[in-house]
Amino acid sequence: MKNLKKLSIWAGAGISMDSPTGLPSGPQLMDFVCDQVLMYKFEIMNLWREVNEIIGDDPRCVKYPRMELLLSSVAFVERYLVDGKFMRGFEVFNEMKFNYNHILLASLLHGGVTIFTANFDMCIEKAYEYLYHENLIGKGKKEKKEIIYKTKEGAEIIHFHGTSISGRAMGNTLENITKITEKAIFKRIIDSFKAGRENVFVGYSLSDLYDINSIIRRIYENSFDCTDKNYVCNHEGYDNALTVKAESLFRGKVEALNENTTEYLKKVCLDFMDNVLPDTISKDEISVAWREHFCRRISITKELQVMCTIDFLNKLNIAVDKVNIKLFDEYEAIREKITSDKRIIIEYHLAANSEHYFHSHEYSRVDEYHKKALLDRNTLFADDLYNLEKDIADSKLSLKEAVQCSFWSHKQGRLMSNYMKLLKHSIVSNDKEYKNIDEIKEILKIVDHIDAGDSISLVLLAALLRYRMVIEIVLNHQETSFYKEAMDMYYDIGTLEGVISTYIDKAVAEYSYRQKTLSCKYMPELEKAIKISQVIGSYKYQNILKLYE
Repeated sequence: MKNLKKLSIWAGAGISMDSPTGLPSGPQLMDFVCDQVLMYKFEIMNLWREVNEIIGDDPRCVKYPRMELLLSSVAFVERYLVDGKFMRGFEVFNEMKFNYNHILLASLLHGGVTIFTANFDMCIEKAYEYLYHENLIGKGKKEKKEIIYKTKEGAEIIHFHGTSISGRAMGNTLENITKITEKAIFKRIIDSFKAGRENVFVGYSLSDLYDINSIIRRIYENSFDCTDKNYVCNHEGYDNALTVKAESLFRGKVEALNENTTEYLKKVCLDFMDNVLPDTISKDEISVAWREHFCRRISITKELQVMCTIDFLNKLNIAVDKVNIKLFDEYEAIREKITSDKRIIIEYHLAANSEHYFHSHEYSRVDEYHKKALLDRNTLFADDLYNLEKDIADSKLSLKEAVQCSFWSHKQGRLMSNYMKLLKHSIVSNDKEYKNIDEIKEILKIVDHIDAGDSISLVLLAALLRYRMVIEIVLNHQETSFYKEAMDMYYDIGTLEGVISTYIDKAVAEYSYRQKTLSCKYMPELEKAIKISQVIGSYKYQNILKLYE
């Protein structure tokens, strides 16, 4: 019989979909959230589908943008802009009943297995307490409440995205899903993939790109001392892309199995414990109707829906006037009620993305900092070399601080952006000196090991991948994996401006050695950038890309 202490089980949303738990899949939950907080959902999703078709031959194309992106908008609007109580609806996950999958997992936990889960519900814990009449010991960071639960014998279940009682730290927003890792959890994840161990994934889509997937990818890219005993159960072939994702993530050291989740968990129990607990849950047990219970807890106002829709479109870089121009009237009707200084962030992005809004208000609703940012966004290159180099000199003062504390803020992001403008200016000017390329390489080395989360935002991390792509192409005259990595990240988090920038930067970098005319006629990436900017109505990029049509 195998040693349970050498097994880690990774449990995803799929294990909690069976009756009587009856929780939704990720896409089902996203559909529900959209229906509750978004106006003009049909129009927004049609635009997204058009973008999918342009990006094209790519399994990353999905029906919806990431749910965590929309929930980031909801959390931001609720906290700073208007009254509304939607996020507290997730507390209902704590009321769910456990199902037979949870019983099987609880029995494995009792035997000594380690369980990692992205699930917010605590059904495995409930099943364990039901089976063994023993309360699990909870521990975790104070602000995250309990994220690790232990049996008396020391076996652990780790909620790396928190639980439904984690409050604002719950990992259901884009900001929070990257804040996994107090060091203790990070070490547990690393240890679970060491040689001699086994990992079983059940009901899990391998979609945690910025924390779990990032760690696993790094392990299998850089270490020879890692296990090849990884098993991914794809419930009856439910996810067509799961095998491809698993093969890529584990560099082939994985076996994907198209089996029923419950039956597969039974096999695991037999392999490791030589017995399977019977299903003691009554077939007459009725699922808790999560939708109804969720809706009873929440309070949604028209103002909340207006601001969630506008902020979500801003995050996607979609112009509001491409969806419905009436949204501007809805916003003006409630604008004076919004007293938070965060309002300026909304209006900066409206001015950047929407031609209608910009011509109506120009710079009258932004402060000097955001006015300068709007002016900077009018060019990809270094038109004003004197002021740009002065700005770089000023920004360098913050770089030393960033290096010392391994923190990469928007100040350093601005510095890198300015360096890249100088480099691209050198390329399009056929100046082979490539201004500041050594400084760029040095900074990229500094941030090479900074992960997304508290130290760096996802957008800045994607930008650094894009900068690496440019450097690699310019210096080595060849395709680089950084292109796909940057595209994957930008596209997954829904930053379509980043997708367009990656297309443009790839074309500019290749121009450095191909010497073709920098136009969409010769550069397919530029053609895609132009099409996407037209679909989403990006005022900034439609103006810039006119140069390359």
